[in-house]
Amino acid sequence: MPAIPINWNLYSYNQFVINEINDALIWFSIECSTSTSIKDPDNLRINLISEIGKIKNDFPKPELKYALYKLYLDGFIPNPLRLTSQDIDNAIWATNNHKYGIVSSPSIPRLINIPFSNFEL
Repeated sequence: MPAIPINWNLYSYNQFVINEINDALIWFSIECSTSTSIKDPDNLRINLISEIGKIKNDFPKPELKYALYKLYLDGFIPNPLRLTSQDIDNAIWATNNHKYGIVSSPSIPRLINIPFSNFEL
């Protein structure tokens, strides 16, 4: 089973957020194929690092997608196939870019100690 789709009608995210989160969900779904769980997390991490290398050349830069990927790599998102609104809000906060909206603080207090530069693409 691929990633659980997000019912965007329940949230007030803008189109930039919706597009980049959907792109990330598609990538995770393809990488995890028909599995309902992540069977090989090490391989997923290796492939994700490769994907990050590719998106660095994208224009416009997908900052939110990158922040989401980094949050997963850093252990802040336990299952990218089951993203929550808190995961999305944390990624928006990490971008520190008003283009995606404004989140006053992350839902995970430890994120406050990580500099925004850690999430710059």
